[in-house]
Amino acid sequence: MNFEKPYEPVYIEVECKVVKSDSLTVTADYDSTMVVTKLLKMTKEIPDGPCNQ
Repeated sequence: MNFEKPYEPVYIEVECKVVKSDSLTVTADYDSTMVVTKLLKMTKEIPDGPCNQ
């Protein structure tokens, strides 16, 4: 996507599954973890709505 600087915002759509977090890893502070299984869309264009705040 030819990013010019780090941490530029992007909009993504993904397929994912939610799994119980492992109590021995960095995710231990969370009850579940979202595991991305497929990237459907990625764009620099952020659509209007709650994602664009």
